[in-house]
Amino acid sequence: HVRSRRQRQMCIRDRTKIAHFIIKNRLFLMILLGILTVFMGYQARKSEMSFQFAELIPKTHQEMKYFDDFKKTFGADANVMAIGLKDSSIFHFQKFQAYQQLAKELKKIDGINNVLALPTVQHLVKNKRKRIFEFKPLFPDTLKNQEELDKQLVIFEQLKFYEHQLVNVENGATILLISIKAEYVDSQKRQIIVHAIQKLSKEFSNKSKIEIHYAGIPYVRTELSTEVKAELKFFLYASLGITALILLSLIHI
Repeated sequence: HVRSRRQRQMCIRDRTKIAHFIIKNRLFLMILLGILTVFMGYQARKSEMSFQFAELIPKTHQEMKYFDDFKKTFGADANVMAIGLKDSSIFHFQKFQAYQQLAKELKKIDGINNVLALPTVQHLVKNKRKRIFEFKPLFPDTLKNQEELDKQLVIFEQLKFYEHQLVNVENGATILLISIKAEYVDSQKRQIIVHAIQKLSKEFSNKSKIEIHYAGIPYVRTELSTEVKAELKFFLYASLGITALILLSLIHI
């Protein structure tokens, strides 16, 4: 009992010394704490969000090696964004021209590899002079009228390679596929590209009065990262507010 009493007294004495030190040097400690807070806040500005998903399987694992070899041979689907629409009026001359212009503008965005849609479809044409087959656009850049558009649509229906791929002939739905460069997908530039795609798509939607829908891993990851950043800011400010309230309540006590 005597030993435990001495230990308690020593503990109280140590705590008292610490308390006296804090009270005696409170101004210096507050200035030091302020400097450290400012320094940490400055360093926090340099923090960046990772756009790569965590790899749960080691690179040396046999299945991971197989997956990497597969991607080198056939490519990956994580860099494709899709824009879908379901409106038969897209086959009207003026709206099809607007759709064709959308595909052209999307292809100009820095970081876009290719755009595959009905207006950008290519087909094999026999070059009799060179005695070879060549890929040529099915729809010319400047369509003259509805009659010419209908004629090219009939040819498109005969291309079995695109059958049930870009257009659903049963309900008139069509899709536009955007391939993003691999080095842009796992970086902050992905958000810039996706937002640029959405901006052009909304302009087309407002002009044509056709509702559009987005899909694809780049779009989903961009939306998720945007929500995560917004939630992090919310919880940071909320935690600061709660901490301030607790400190104020302790001061009054």
